[in-house]
Amino acid sequence: MYGDLSADSGLNALTRDAGFARGFLMRHSQKLVWGSDCACHDGRGGGTAEGYCIAARSLAALRELVPDAKIRSQILYKNTRKLLRLESA
Repeated sequence: MYGDLSADSGLNALTRDAGFARGFLMRHSQKLVWGSDCACHDGRGGGTAEGYCIAARSLAALRELVPDAKIRSQILYKNTRKLLRLESA
């Protein structure tokens, strides 16, 4: 089973308790996938009702919560590649 960290719900879950989130991300880094679900057209929230870019916010949170680039890349794209069987041979 994989966990989805997309949209505002994923961001809220991660930023509610940073200490818990850091441990959670480390413990489950092989089972989490990131997706922005961002509809903005300029990286700053343009064209959205919310007025902010969820992708920019969630990426910033993940950079802070997961300082290890290898683990962060696992969450950001490697787990998704594996799940969708897009791994290169």
